[in-house]
Amino acid sequence: MILKLEKSLKQLEISESWLRWEKKAERELTHKLRKLFKITFERTISKLQEMKSVPSSDILRKPLLFEIESLREEFKEIISESVIESVNVGRERVVLFTDSLTLKKVKKQAIIEIPLSEFSKRFEKLIRDSVFVASEATMDRIMGDIMENLADSYVQGLGIREASNRLKVVFDSIEDYRLERIARTEIQSYQNLGSHHTCMDLGVQYEQWWSARDERVRSSHAYLHGQIVRTGDYFSNGLMYPGDRSGPIEEWIQCRCRVVPFLMPFGYTAPLGRSYFYEGDLVEAIV
Repeated sequence: MILKLEKSLKQLEISESWLRWEKKAERELTHKLRKLFKITFERTISKLQEMKSVPSSDILRKPLLFEIESLREEFKEIISESVIESVNVGRERVVLFTDSLTLKKVKKQAIIEIPLSEFSKRFEKLIRDSVFVASEATMDRIMGDIMENLADSYVQGLGIREASNRLKVVFDSIEDYRLERIARTEIQSYQNLGSHHTCMDLGVQYEQWWSARDERVRSSHAYLHGQIVRTGDYFSNGLMYPGDRSGPIEEWIQCRCRVVPFLMPFGYTAPLGRSYFYEGDLVEAIV
């Protein structure tokens, strides 16, 4: 009982430290992205205000978006740097979480064989390729929203002042909400990717889904809280870990859940024939 209490307190301490880091990382990434876009958005509004009338076609609108279009590479690089750090934090999280006699030997051996620097290199290209696809899609949506907004202003016969105000609403929405959503999704998703692959490196047999356990958790993820699968298998929502982008977007966007190692208690085993289960489903092992 004492050992179990000590383990629970240790896990709580680690969990609270993750939460502090996550919030800080999300704030920092959001700040960098807002700073990147803010001046460019202001310049775009100024250019529109210098025009005699709202552009009537996509050809005439595109010059307004030149500076925003030029942000693609820097946008991708800022996100890449943050998520590479997140992958490493996810790895460290699992190493701390599995700090027990059960995994002490295998943990030390695994870290010697796969040091953090090599772990980073192994995933860096994968991360950058993934970020490239995601950031391109995001920039395309931003550009599309701006073009649609300008087209609507023209169709409605608005003047420059009214069109500028409408476009500013789009920019405010991107700065106030969309960039924050991007930061949260990227930080959380790649932390969990790092944790998941570290579990595989360490030979951890099972992983467990932890939700944020508050009123903001989506109902499907509240159901997932505490669910256990064999490492490498899929949870009941079709994701291999929280933030797994191979699944439906509604299951991973803005997800704040975590994947953690699950150490099977001595004397117990997983229920037969179940692809996923909960701690309450464990059965006593037959000796």
